[in-house]
Amino acid sequence: MWGKFVSALAFFLIILLAAHGKAVQPSALIPHHYTSQEGLIFDNVNSIAQDRAGFIWVATEDGLSRFDGKTFRNIKYDVHSPQGLAGNYIAQLYADTQGNLWVTSRNGISKYDVSSESFTHFEVASTRDSRLKSDVSSVSRSTNNNELWISSNGRGFYRFDTATGDFFRYTIENLSGLSSNMVTRVYDDGEGHLWVGTQDNGVQVFAMRNGALVLDSHLSILQQENRYCRVHHIYEDIANRVWVATDNGLLVYDRHTAKHRWFQPISSTCPAIGFFRW
Repeated sequence: MWGKFVSALAFFLIILLAAHGKAVQPSALIPHHYTSQEGLIFDNVNSIAQDRAGFIWVATEDGLSRFDGKTFRNIKYDVHSPQGLAGNYIAQLYADTQGNLWVTSRNGISKYDVSSESFTHFEVASTRDSRLKSDVSSVSRSTNNNELWISSNGRGFYRFDTATGDFFRYTIENLSGLSSNMVTRVYDDGEGHLWVGTQDNGVQVFAMRNGALVLDSHLSILQQENRYCRVHHIYEDIANRVWVATDNGLLVYDRHTAKHRWFQPISSTCPAIGFFRW
């Protein structure tokens, strides 16, 4: 019940903000609520992104919707369409600076080309000798424009070279300090740190030095204070504060002051789920 409420509220908020922009005063905003009754493909929403053309894309547990401000265009998996959607359960969306939309699913990661209206699929390798399809839970930017960071349920996380289609996998076996392979989120803050959220061991921060990842001991306290919580989302605001949404509340870290604070939930049934960028 809580998940469905958050999903509906999430889409309500992002449409409200994206339609009117940051400069509009709150008193001028007109709320709109969209569900499957208004054309949304499914009510359980996992992720939302806005592309360079202004379209709003909505990832759900049963397909993908594109919203132009008035109507929805819905896309579902079709076994007879190899350049179509890879699967109906979509975990996250990311719109890059080149105008591509990246879509993660239980069948890997796909790039949507707006001009051809088709998907290019990338199957995430779990080992060097395997091309098994992997359940990709998140995708995020990298300071390298030709790369993305992706997480895979139970298989650690990857650095993805979008130009070559190659993946480099990080796990507890080859990354010193990584506490779990159950990685849920990866965030590159653009200032030399990679934030890694896990399903069962909180958040860890790695320093990126000459292409290598080294656990940042100065920020290890962020994990120690809530070691066994699940991380749902990582977000940075315009004031350079990093926000981490977890089952145990909301963590905010100010990169200017190097101070952090935890906001505890009012109820255990109301965890911090995610954030929205506009």
